[in-house]
Amino acid sequence: MALSLNELTDIDYKILEYIAKFDSVSEDSILNYFPNVESLGYRLEQLAKPDYHHSNPGILFTLPNTSYIEEEFNSHKRDGGQIVQISKNSYHITNLGRKTLQDYLDKKRKCSRFIFFDRLRYTVTTTIAVAALIVGIIALFR
Repeated sequence: MALSLNELTDIDYKILEYIAKFDSVSEDSILNYFPNVESLGYRLEQLAKPDYHHSNPGILFTLPNTSYIEEEFNSHKRDGGQIVQISKNSYHITNLGRKTLQDYLDKKRKCSRFIFFDRLRYTVTTTIAVAALIVGIIALFR
């Protein structure tokens, strides 16, 4: 089962943001960009895990746009005609991943704006209170 939105961490969003910069990015590039993130491979695996539809017992179909990123594969045909998927060790962001990242960044931007105006309001009221106190002290000693 794919990760839900409330299971995503700030690091997961940073990974999505990095992958979104490219059409396709290698796992090595991601590992080099995040050298201090432990279990990065596991995080990538979880972000790439889709949901499945169980149509018949034992038969699973991948549901589209249920993972945040997708691992890329090359298809090779074996001698017996069997097609084998071999990982390219690279990823790209999905539409769900782009939407999730955009929503997160928008929410973060709105939250930052609220914090800024809250601090500004506090600073202005404190400045006015201190100025009034100083004016009052000066008036007291005149």
